[in-house]
Amino acid sequence: MKRILEEFRLGFNVLVRTGVMIYGYLGTVLLVSVFWFLGMTPVLLWVGAVLNQGDLSLLVMSIPIFALGAVPTAAALYVVNKAFHKESVSPLDFLIGIKKFFFRSYALGLLFLVVLSVMLYDLWFFLVAQKSLVFNIIGGLWIYVIIYVVFVGYYLLGFLVEQDIGIRKAIKRSAMVVLDNFFFSMVVTLMFAIVGAASLILPVFFLLTGGALAFVIQNSTAAILKKYGAFELRPGEYGGHEGPVKDEWKGLPDPRKDPEFYGMTEEEVKRFHEDRRKKRLGADD
Repeated sequence: MKRILEEFRLGFNVLVRTGVMIYGYLGTVLLVSVFWFLGMTPVLLWVGAVLNQGDLSLLVMSIPIFALGAVPTAAALYVVNKAFHKESVSPLDFLIGIKKFFFRSYALGLLFLVVLSVMLYDLWFFLVAQKSLVFNIIGGLWIYVIIYVVFVGYYLLGFLVEQDIGIRKAIKRSAMVVLDNFFFSMVVTLMFAIVGAASLILPVFFLLTGGALAFVIQNSTAAILKKYGAFELRPGEYGGHEGPVKDEWKGLPDPRKDPEFYGMTEEEVKRFHEDRRKKRLGADD
């Protein structure tokens, strides 16, 4: 029970921090949202057209198109991630994010939608197509599997952008995080619901949707990494970010800008960073 309460407490702390950061980085949120809408518009138009047709086969065949929505989302997250790490941002960063994460974000989006579609079909098969009580019970349990898959989807792009890792690592780490932070993920669901509801109810907030969603993903991912001591600081951030993991260089000069201060060459500093990263994240991949 104590662990559950701690997860909820962490989740609501992230919720409040996300609201504060959206307000504090309002310009960045608006900038990101404009570019996010430009990238999402073709996908949203196609979604609307398919739903109006009501053709299930067309809906299934459109999954590769729907998956394109992960690309502008990853790009928006890339910009927000830079702001989160106290780095300067510009409109060009959105395009850089698209170029950097296009294939990986699209692959993750496609895999997520395919798996989720299969899970939903199985749910229909167990609960509707079959009249057996046994299948209905399996269908009831299958709902929890679908919830788990949805929760995993929350962190895929977060880990991808924050750690700049491959597809397999992003899936593996997201799956492990949900297993150990199920109730925290419930609060993340609430955060997504709040952003969605505010976008529908408040026309002004609708303009901030993309950036707000990116901040939800970024803050949730960072909170999980900090929980396990795996949150990685970046140059210029030492001693300047609220709540980082304990760092050897806190408050000291940036070692990559002034390596001589530590009696190390630039190459030695890079190796030190890499060794520290492996120790924190675990060299299991």
